[in-house]
Amino acid sequence: MNELFPRTCRVCGCTDDDCSGYIERTGEPCHWVEEDLCSACAPEPQAKKELKFAIPEGTPISLCRGCGEGIYWIRTAAGKNMPVNPDGVSHFATCEKANTFRKNRS
Repeated sequence: MNELFPRTCRVCGCTDDDCSGYIERTGEPCHWVEEDLCSACAPEPQAKKELKFAIPEGTPISLCRGCGEGIYWIRTAAGKNMPVNPDGVSHFATCEKANTFRKNRS
C-alpha cells in the first residue's frame, strides 16, 4: 500500500483510515474483499476471514480496558503490538469497544 495514496474503495470511497460511514450504519468496520472494494460494497456479503495468531508460551494474560475480557499482547510480523483473544483471534475483531482504541491515521 502506498502511504501517500491509501487504498480507496471504488464504490463508496472509504479508506483504511476512514470507514466511518459503514461503522455508523452497522457498528463495525468494513474490510477489504478486493484491492479496491470494501465488504460494505461487495455484491454479496463477505465473511471476514478469521485469522488465528500464535501466542508465544509464557505470554502473560491482561485484561482489555474496554470490555474487561482476557487478552494476550503479541508482536506481529510488522513489529506492532496486537491484542489477541485466548483462542488466537485478533481482539479487535471481537471487542465491542475496539473502535475506541483505533488510531486516527489522518
